[in-house]
Amino acid sequence: MGFWQKGLTVLALLLCFALALDPAISLSLGFVFRNSLGAVFENQLAKVRHFLLQIVIVCLGFSIDLNQVFVVGSEGLWLTSLSVLVVVLGGVLLAFRLGFKGKLPQLITYGTAICGGSAIAAVSPLVGATPKDTSSALGVVFLLNALAVFIFPAVGAALNMSNHQFGLWCAVAIHDTSSVIGAAGVFGDEALELATTAKVMRALWILPLILYYSLRKGRNGWGSPPLFIVLFVAALTLASFCSIPPHLKTFTLGTTKSLMSAVLFLMGGSLSLNMLKSLGAKPLVYGVLLWVFIGLASALVIQIMF
Repeated sequence: MGFWQKGLTVLALLLCFALALDPAISLSLGFVFRNSLGAVFENQLAKVRHFLLQIVIVCLGFSIDLNQVFVVGSEGLWLTSLSVLVVVLGGVLLAFRLGFKGKLPQLITYGTAICGGSAIAAVSPLVGATPKDTSSALGVVFLLNALAVFIFPAVGAALNMSNHQFGLWCAVAIHDTSSVIGAAGVFGDEALELATTAKVMRALWILPLILYYSLRKGRNGWGSPPLFIVLFVAALTLASFCSIPPHLKTFTLGTTKSLMSAVLFLMGGSLSLNMLKSLGAKPLVYGVLLWVFIGLASALVIQIMF
């Protein structure tokens, strides 16, 4: 890989951060660079994306009031819990109807139900999935994550959703946190803050899932929440009980949006045409049907109840 390809990729990443580009533009730019210049710093940039996303979530904690968390908790806890249960049961039934067997449908189901690529990566070794199954599941989820950044804001506007409704919908129906934040941020700050809080609650479902498979394999312990979730809770607690100057909150939120633009550029850079071509029809159909089902069902419930 030539020096100029690497230089252009890094320059584009910095441009996304500096200008805080629209999420869809950042993601599209990353996809174009990846498929025109090839893989650049692939392993390193994947780690950078993961790290920056965690910083984004922690920073958002400073702009969320604890009172809002309690409101979201009363709504989001049962809504996210119900969505996880419905997706898992729906995945079992759909896999049976399609004759889709093995570990791959399990991985796609858990990725759809809980937290996308993070759930897939955590569960893969516990269920004995092959590297091919894991990469295929990640490919399906990453593709749908990318589409969500474009589709959800348009659909939310067409359905005349409020910021409150849209934030909840993103948190329940989009796989990865990066796309949840990217899509919700387009709609407004209220939707962004609410979606982040509810999504963190949904992501915690990975802990009982890991416990279940660990006990089946003869291991013990619940494990512990990821450090960034602990820091997120600490940040929102500090913001709620301490007087943080308004200009500091504004600066934090602006920095968060800049970082999110960079994250989505890196997310687009993880999608290659070769990877998409290798997915196969059945995993893709399965993933799309499961995603459309929870997307439509949750949108209907949220519009009726909220």
